[in-house]
Amino acid sequence: MYTFKNLITAVSNQDVSSIIKYSLDARFTDDDIRKTEYVQLLKTDHVELKKIIEIKKINKAEYRITAEMVTKVMGATTSDFQVRLTDDGKWKIVIGHDAPPSPSP
Repeated sequence: MYTFKNLITAVSNQDVSSIIKYSLDARFTDDDIRKTEYVQLLKTDHVELKKIIEIKKINKAEYRITAEMVTKVMGATTSDFQVRLTDDGKWKIVIGHDAPPSPSP
């Protein structure tokens, strides 16, 4: 899925504006604070996508991607990512521990 790859590329390139563009993060209600936090995070971590293992359709507005990645902080890891269609018709990766609830399909 292009949105996921674009997000990982943005993280690898430390492109905070694109990270915000391709993601939903319920931990922050203000994009300026979110930007500041991401800049700090990117100083200490690096993410490299190794491969996408699975893309599973949950419903017409939501998918789950399972990917193998390597991060500076966690090392080699396999993670699941929720991909959601937003009200404005854009696909976004849900990040953060308190992801917003799924909209009704």
